[in-house]
Amino acid sequence: MRYRFVVGLIAIRLVGAIAILVLPGGQPIAVVAEGLIVTVNVLFAWVRLPGGDGSDQMLSVVSAAIFLARAIGDDHFTARCLWFLCAQACLAYASAGVAKLISRAWRDGTALQGVMRTASYGSRSLHGFLSRRYALCVALSWGVMLFEAAFPLVVVLPRPVVYAFLVGGMFLHQSIAVAMRLNVFVWAFLAPYPAILFCTQWHS
Repeated sequence: MRYRFVVGLIAIRLVGAIAILVLPGGQPIAVVAEGLIVTVNVLFAWVRLPGGDGSDQMLSVVSAAIFLARAIGDDHFTARCLWFLCAQACLAYASAGVAKLISRAWRDGTALQGVMRTASYGSRSLHGFLSRRYALCVALSWGVMLFEAAFPLVVVLPRPVVYAFLVGGMFLHQSIAVAMRLNVFVWAFLAPYPAILFCTQWHS
């Protein structure tokens, strides 16, 4: 995984993404473009590049589902893919929330301070700010935990509450991305949101 090869993979994924944006969904070239994106994601996961996290996994899942939907080209199968993405998003949030809830460090707020103290994902200024505000750390930690654990309720809640959850998710991911300098975090976890809207339209 030399530097040039990694940059080449990223360039291929970028070309594929641009092709998907400008080409009609039924075009075979659009299916090929999505296949290229899936292939690059698999290569990145296979070599286990440093910094891989949940956003990389989510991007791989979303791109694979989109590729299958485009390749099959059947409306019913596409709907199943959207339901799969909705379920995947709910599972990702719920598992993250439950994992935090059973962690004493998250419940007492020290985990948040610990993350901000790390070299890879931390922020010296934010750590200094939070280390002097214990109550705020606890409140933020519980807010994140409860939001993530309750997220699967979007499939049964009224439409306005679904919108509130999605807006809250957008704010959460944007805040985390800025604080921890995660350049794909926002796009990865917001990618399934249209699928969630599709799957919750029946109780609007």
